[in-house]
Amino acid sequence: MGLDFAELNRLGWPERTAFVRALLARSREAALEILTESLDFRHYGWVTDLAVGHLGERADPRAVEIAVAHLERKGFRSLQAIRLLGLARAEQTVPLLVPFLPGGPRWYKGSQNTAEAYTALTRIGTEAAHAAVLASLRAVDAQETGEEAVRGLCCFGSPEAVDLVFRLTPTIARMWEGNTLAAVVKVVDERFTPFLLEVCAGPHRRIGLAGLYRAASERAVQPLCHMFLTTPDRRERRLIGSVIARHRGDAYYYLVAGVYEREAADVRICRDYLWLLGQVAPSDGVGLRDASVHAMSRVARHLRHTDALVRAQAARSLARLGPPRQQLAPHLKDLRHALCDTLPGLLDDPSYRVRAATAGALASLGDHDALPRLRAVAMQDPVTCVRDAAAAAIRHMT
Repeated sequence: MGLDFAELNRLGWPERTAFVRALLARSREAALEILTESLDFRHYGWVTDLAVGHLGERADPRAVEIAVAHLERKGFRSLQAIRLLGLARAEQTVPLLVPFLPGGPRWYKGSQNTAEAYTALTRIGTEAAHAAVLASLRAVDAQETGEEAVRGLCCFGSPEAVDLVFRLTPTIARMWEGNTLAAVVKVVDERFTPFLLEVCAGPHRRIGLAGLYRAASERAVQPLCHMFLTTPDRRERRLIGSVIARHRGDAYYYLVAGVYEREAADVRICRDYLWLLGQVAPSDGVGLRDASVHAMSRVARHLRHTDALVRAQAARSLARLGPPRQQLAPHLKDLRHALCDTLPGLLDDPSYRVRAATAGALASLGDHDALPRLRAVAMQDPVTCVRDAAAAAIRHMT
């Protein structure tokens, strides 16, 4: 075709890109000719990138042959040739890519070809590609492992690959970038808990929390609770609370309900703390009877809080905690009576949020003595959502 690269370069970026794209789309033969010429030209690599993307995504067999021939004669644009083989998912070219991996005859430290070879083998995704990547990374020092290799292991997702990712996890002094961490959290298990806690100490806390949400062990409880009560970001606090609630258990619940006394220091923390107590609802096991009483007592204490949102959250958490079960502790009956004496008065609260949440709490407690008051609210309250909540509570108890 005889592309005049110098003439193309005089055009503006949009015009020359549009011109080359039009040539690529005109015919397969034109695209193959552009690929052949651009691979052998030392400048204007953007033309090669366009041709590689166009033909690689179409898995053109002739384009694969051109890329293979370029690699075999050790041409200048090995990076683009490797990328084309990966885009085309050319399974037969795995042996040609292996020499670019660490320890291979065509590897050298920091090479972009190595990174592209890992990416290509990940895209190919066959057992041979999988084995080649694993063998390469087992033979290299962790300090020399590029992040593209880690992302490739995460894409494979096999138990062997996850084991290797765990072995390669760095420390806080040498942490992976966000896109690599995002790939890692999709395959983590409980072994990664210390590493994910280190991630939470850096700029990618939310990615670390996403990993802990997927897989965390009990050793994460205390650090997570500390983060919950100290972070100024409410979205983060809710995310941390979701992680704790996701992995709730005896140890989680006792820690959340019994250790910290700081929820009154900040109204926003107080609201989220009450929300968390409602999320980490105890089971009916006898071993949790003290935690159950403690949680409901802690929540009930905030029903008279000066902040309306705190009062509303306290009522919602009581609804989630459910009715106290008499078999859990002998003094639950007194707690239930105290709640049933307090809650009906909140149906006259100035905040509609508090009134609506109180109706749900009364339904959860099964306070049948409050039915006349709920019927009046369902008919007379000026706010629709409060009337609906009262009606739902009445249906629940009748």
